Amino acid sequence: MSFRTCPACKASVLEDDAELCPFCGASMSGKPTPTPAKAAAPSAPAKKPAAGSAAKPAGKAPAANKAAAKRPAAAEESADSGDPFDVDTAAMRKAFPVQPRPKKGCMVRVVCPMCDTPGFIPEKQQGKDVKCCNPECLVPVYTAPEPEPEETEDEAPAANWTTRIFWGVAGTALVAGLITVYMVVFNAEVDETDPLAVPPIAANDDGEEDPLNDPTGGGTKPEVVVDPPVTPAEIRDEALPEMVKAAQQRDNNRSKPFGRQQAAEAYALVGDLSKARQQLTRLADVGRTVPFYRIGPLVEIARQQRNAGDMAAANATLDKALAVASFPRVGRQPLDAVGNLAAALVINDRLDDATQLVTSHAAGGSRGALSALWQGAMDLKTYNVSVESTHPYLHQMPGAIWVAVTRSVAHEGTVDQAVTWARAADDVSVRDNSLAAWAGVAAARGNDEDMQALDAIAGNSSPTGQTRIWAAVADAQLLAGKTEAAKASLEKADAALASLSVPQPQPLPDMKAIYRSIGRRNAGLPDPAPWYSAALAAADLAELHKRLGDGETAWERLRTALRFTAGTAPGLSATKALTEQNSDFNRASTEQQLKSALGLKDSELFLAFNRYRRQCEMLHDEAQKRFRFEVQLLRRAVRLGMEESVWTLVDGRDEALGTSVAQPYLESTLSGLLSVTAKERGNSELEAAVRSGMAGTSVQMNPGDVIVIGIQRLLQADQFDQIVQILRSYYRTPGHDRYVADREVMIAISQYQDEAGYSAAIDLILQLPDPLIREDCLLLTSARAGLDRKEDSAWKALAKQNLSATERVAAYRGLIGGLRAAGAL
Repeated sequence: MSFRTCPACKASVLEDDAELCPFCGASMSGKPTPTPAKAAAPSAPAKKPAAGSAAKPAGKAPAANKAAAKRPAAAEESADSGDPFDVDTAAMRKAFPVQPRPKKGCMVRVVCPMCDTPGFIPEKQQGKDVKCCNPECLVPVYTAPEPEPEETEDEAPAANWTTRIFWGVAGTALVAGLITVYMVVFNAEVDETDPLAVPPIAANDDGEEDPLNDPTGGGTKPEVVVDPPVTPAEIRDEALPEMVKAAQQRDNNRSKPFGRQQAAEAYALVGDLSKARQQLTRLADVGRTVPFYRIGPLVEIARQQRNAGDMAAANATLDKALAVASFPRVGRQPLDAVGNLAAALVINDRLDDATQLVTSHAAGGSRGALSALWQGAMDLKTYNVSVESTHPYLHQMPGAIWVAVTRSVAHEGTVDQAVTWARAADDVSVRDNSLAAWAGVAAARGNDEDMQALDAIAGNSSPTGQTRIWAAVADAQLLAGKTEAAKASLEKADAALASLSVPQPQPLPDMKAIYRSIGRRNAGLPDPAPWYSAALAAADLAELHKRLGDGETAWERLRTALRFTAGTAPGLSATKALTEQNSDFNRASTEQQLKSALGLKDSELFLAFNRYRRQCEMLHDEAQKRFRFEVQLLRRAVRLGMEESVWTLVDGRDEALGTSVAQPYLESTLSGLLSVTAKERGNSELEAAVRSGMAGTSVQMNPGDVIVIGIQRLLQADQFDQIVQILRSYYRTPGHDRYVADREVMIAISQYQDEAGYSAAIDLILQLPDPLIREDCLLLTSARAGLDRKEDSAWKALAKQNLSATERVAAYRGLIGGLRAAGAL
């Protein structure tokens, strides 16, 4: 591993983003270092002394001069010493420790001149050495300011200016020496910003009078000083430099690239593109292994340029983002970047680039689903994963990233751009799902233009597309409290679904048909995508009917969904038996059957058997896809509260379906979900029935089911603190699905913020066992506080927390984003 080398002193510098050499102070870029301006001539003594050089009180000049005479000598000796660690610790031992909060006897506010940390001391300590309450302060001992003397006609003569200049130079040399030692030893990153004034900590007033607080002993209640509300502009001006400082921090900093990324995004959000680019430059230095971190800030810069009417500059910025579009196959954040960049490309009318990007980096499962929820919460400015997770069209998505991009374009772009993107998907089920996503966003806005577009687009869509569009409209209307309008939209969706013809169950092909299907897509079966899309449309309607209290109709829609999936592939039991017949043990028998059915020669049997067996395995794969899809449908039904109906189906007692859709569901994780759900919901009869039905077989349990059901139960019981305990256990479980846990945590935190407020939510977040989810939740909750215009209480609550560097960056990024979405910045 190679390090950067100082062009002046040739020393190796560890920090990738350092501007100045920590050893000699030369510019790392080779450019001349700006010469600092000469200090101005000292002016008349100020009435209010500075923290590091308190003025002498009148009447005590001789004593003060003696004490002062000793200090410069000590400083001179330390400065001349060749040992950089030769620091006198006696003053540190004798100095009074500054209290971080005001309390009885400590009501005088002081500020450390080294780190700007405020604190409180007794009156008698004014003018004496005190020790800073910040444990990380480089020079913690300083002299507290003396009380401001009352102005009298006979004012003490000013001190000799030569002596003052001498003391000032000596003190400056001492501080500079200590800072140099720190940079050499710890290789601290050079600070690029002015020190941030920490928001003042409000006094803890419990409403009771304390006579000891009255210096006169009269027992009068002291005057309560109320801090004025912090304005959005003040938050912006203080938070942005603080984010940069946190990104530079070495200790307690999980990821410097993350800090630089969030700082760059925040600067771009408020329109300061110059500083956003500065942070991108630093990010390029420290984030070489995560180049995609630059995509988010670049997309935000392009948005600002597009809004300003400079499309050429916006496209050039997006070209830079495409140049770093290299993504790992793990983690949610890479998918967030893919969706973010693709949406920007579509809005800039670069459909082909967006299509290639999403097609190359598509991802499904819980990872893709969580990314779609996150992108929706961020781009639609809800910052509420709990609300996002209620949309039926975001459950069981066949193309999660495509759907997420559709929602972002629907929110920021035009109707034509969103619909064109939705219909550009190759898979019909992805197209229908994306149209539903667009309809949900348009209906949530609810203006006349959107409603007219909904009628037009639905009229030009297939029956399945119409079903999903009107179901999404009904969902948006229900969330807005428009129940009657939602029922009307649901009737349109039901009518569109009824116009679809239900396919016949797919039989198991014979040997000749299987052999002749070699080389064909889907193992020679019809394209299953239209029927999967129809099943998802029926499942959407089931959720909506259940939310309206019509459980019977809801279960009938689930039955319809299973009838659609039965037409996609044969049953799993049949294909499993077929593959078992083709084992090497039965090879001779199968070869003779092939010879008879296909008229093959003996010399052709060996190759024919291998090809036939491979084709049977492909047919079994299609049956497994159908089985997994149906299990997911039934799991949705269980979570909707239809576990009794699901058990009737699984147990083979659903007369309406009969044996046409019979599947070995008890061999899946559905059995474990039913068992856990029955226990958690207090349904002892169902629990006993499931145990009896599973007698002699092992229950398949998904660890994610336990976490999901457990968190939901604790949410309903308002036992939010216990959520942390089950999360600790889950994160230690081998093979756990972290995306499932992250989704449930985000949902729980969103609901807890509604119940208990921002400050309580922050306290709960900081107890979470995983640092990544802590940062995500801090960003979301802070953004909601800004969106709801509760920035004053949020800012003051954050000032009281001991946050890590990345946690503070995430919280400030969220607060700025929420204020920007609210139009306050």
